[in-house]
Amino acid sequence: MADKTRVEGLKRFRAKVLGRLPKAARDQMRQANEKNADEFMGLVRRIIPKGDPEDGRLVDTLRKEDDRLSEVAVRVTIGGQETGQKHPMHLEGGHRAADGTHVPGKPFWNPSKTVTTKRAYARNRRARNKVVKEMAQK
Repeated sequence: MADKTRVEGLKRFRAKVLGRLPKAARDQMRQANEKNADEFMGLVRRIIPKGDPEDGRLVDTLRKEDDRLSEVAVRVTIGGQETGQKHPMHLEGGHRAADGTHVPGKPFWNPSKTVTTKRAYARNRRARNKVVKEMAQK
């Protein structure tokens, strides 16, 4: 659903804002986002329900990729058509088994996001402020 949502001119606006920053600034922001993604992925790996290795484990589909909208952004994904695993919402929120019994959820994505969000914002803010200070000193 997020991929289908469009904001008119967003790509052009982001390119304009990032284009005004020097390459070193974009690199520092990218490094902060890489570190945020690694931290988030590590937490998800620790708490994700482990399945049968013969069927393929969902944790093996966890990957980090470049965001299409920005050169400094990093996207963390799990599951998907190209991996052969379906999106794990049934694990996150629970589901009904084939025999009709309710299988409770074992949340892993949203709790990890909640735990790492504050630290990620702070890390991004520090990187951005560091860049601004360096630019001001020149």
